[in-house]
Amino acid sequence: MSMSNHNYLPPIHIHPIVFFFIAVSVLTGMFVDLIIIFFIVFFHEMGHYYFARKFNWKVKHIYLWIFGGVMETEDNGTRSMKEEWIVTIAGPMQHLFLFFFFYFIGYIGWLPESTINMAMQYNTFILLGNLLPIFPLDGGRMLQLICDSLFPFHMAHSLTIILSVVSIAAFLVCAFLIGTSSLSLCLLFVFLFWENRLEWKRRHYRWWKFILYRNSEASSYKKQSILKVDMDQRIIDIFYQFYRNRYHVIRVTGNYNRDHPFFITESECIQAFFTKKIHHLTVGDIAKMEEEVTYV
Repeated sequence: MSMSNHNYLPPIHIHPIVFFFIAVSVLTGMFVDLIIIFFIVFFHEMGHYYFARKFNWKVKHIYLWIFGGVMETEDNGTRSMKEEWIVTIAGPMQHLFLFFFFYFIGYIGWLPESTINMAMQYNTFILLGNLLPIFPLDGGRMLQLICDSLFPFHMAHSLTIILSVVSIAAFLVCAFLIGTSSLSLCLLFVFLFWENRLEWKRRHYRWWKFILYRNSEASSYKKQSILKVDMDQRIIDIFYQFYRNRYHVIRVTGNYNRDHPFFITESECIQAFFTKKIHHLTVGDIAKMEEEVTYV
């Protein structure tokens, strides 16, 4: 199910299982709890959405589940890491405003103290839950950004999913050991595991999207990295070494009857692969084709 307001809101998709929980909440007298949870989750997602719109991201939709939501965009991995950090942190920051909001509502007596305490507890639970290092939670997004700063994009993305799945298993085991497991918690972890499974299957698509973005966008990066590669290495193998928010200069080692190593740029490799369609060539072949060579 989805709803949208093109002026202020993105398309909002609601998971079908939510309606099951609505029915259960009505039968068990916990409908107020569900309303509070949905209010907190929606306010959280609006924090992400506000800054995504501020940075002119293309937001596809917001997907609401029972204890959280996911904002799907077309810009993950293609925007600056600074923007992604801001958009990611914006969600958890909303909970700080909610603490003041609930306190104010309780102070003026608009809601009973028991309801305010319940709202505070749910707000704390959802905040801490979203900070777990599990994709696609905000903690998982932060884990992705940390990995992106340390490893090439393809490795960072794969490592994030692996660590996320390990975290799901670890937290689920802990929940059983301390006796806090419940149907809602189990369904939540099943949902998170399924999302990670889908993301693992999409990892090559994500990587190609990242490479295509670098081909189509003339982005300038303040940080530059020199990749030392052998002249017999294929172009596509070089792409697997590309980091986010760095411009790469490839230092080709080997002997082409030259006294010094020579360099080619990331742009030259990408142009050879996508524009000239010479997929079979090695980086050494491209270096030989260049008329100007920079010597150290």
